[in-house]
Amino acid sequence: MTTIGERIAQLRRARGLSLQELADQAEVSKGYIWGLEKGSSVRPSAAKLNSLAVALNGSIDYLWLAVHIHKTFSRMFGRCLGINMPI
Repeated sequence: MTTIGERIAQLRRARGLSLQELADQAEVSKGYIWGLEKGSSVRPSAAKLNSLAVALNGSIDYLWLAVHIHKTFSRMFGRCLGINMPI
């Protein structure tokens, strides 16, 4: 399953952008993008996702789909095992 951070990293690399270049274009910090790409506990807002999507010439739907799929499968998997999965 692809995470939002993996999708951002894929798009960033495909467009030949460094972390700093993307950060400058999306008006967020380099550390924020690094955290997203590495899967830290950063939870992006819709506004920041939109800024990243615009800077990447991508679609917020493409990025947001990763979040929705992750949450859905985490909940389903947790229910199957009888545990509460972190989202």
